[in-house]
Amino acid sequence: MPRGVSVSNQIRTETRDPAPSLLNEVEAAAFLGISPRALQKWRVNGRGPEFLRLSSRCIRYSRANLLGWLKARVCRNTAEYGGRR
Repeated sequence: MPRGVSVSNQIRTETRDPAPSLLNEVEAAAFLGISPRALQKWRVNGRGPEFLRLSSRCIRYSRANLLGWLKARVCRNTAEYGGRR
């Protein structure tokens, strides 16, 4: 995400796009700043962002879903975290 752009502003911009931008697993992991393996583990455990299964070997993530997932995880202090995974 570009520096100085809030998640809220990015979500508003992305949701105006009529055709959602779909990212593959590697692109989505890079977007989130994590490894593709971490994203795979989260998907298996149901902890990560929502995804689209286009076929048994084709997983895609929408940019809007990734941004929404990030926004839901924003905390102002450690007390707000509450052990959420």
